[in-house]
Amino acid sequence: MRILSRFGKFLFALTMFGVLPSVVLGQNAKAQIKAEIDACSSPCEKSGLNSSFPDINSMVTGSLHAATEALDAGKLYLTLEKLLQAETCSMALAWW
Repeated sequence: MRILSRFGKFLFALTMFGVLPSVVLGQNAKAQIKAEIDACSSPCEKSGLNSSFPDINSMVTGSLHAATEALDAGKLYLTLEKLLQAETCSMALAWW
């Protein structure tokens, strides 16, 4: 009887460790972040404020480029930080 309960617990643990990682891995963070980088870069390219604020525009494009490089290197937290910098600068351009 005791062996059966241990075996049951073992099977339960295998099931949980087998199922949960597949659920967690179902979220494709890289694709979502890449889509956000693309969405942030397209208004920057279409913006007519390039001549008015060249420094801010170069900061946005630099941050987006750094975010793309960090994403390619697999550094997700650095990617999100650079993406936030680019979005903050973009909001500053939109504000003016």
